[in-house]
Amino acid sequence: MNDVKGKIDHDAADSPESLFIGAPIQDHPEKAQKSNPINYVSRSDPPMLLMHSDKDGLVIYNQSLVNFGVYHWGRIRILMRCLI
Repeated sequence: MNDVKGKIDHDAADSPESLFIGAPIQDHPEKAQKSNPINYVSRSDPPMLLMHSDKDGLVIYNQSLVNFGVYHWGRIRILMRCLI
């Protein structure tokens, strides 16, 4: 998870992702994958508006780009705006 530098250690046992699944994500990759919303994107999804701020200390900008790419690749209408 720390492949892109951010303000939070996303690999830590007390990371937001680990707290969300109730266990360290590195020890339970199957739980982490099940909780990842991009695994549930389908062509029947409605259009999506994705907004991101460069002031966001929890979600790094790269994650928004990944989400945008998944929707775009799946030919699902998506609009992304970065707020500065």
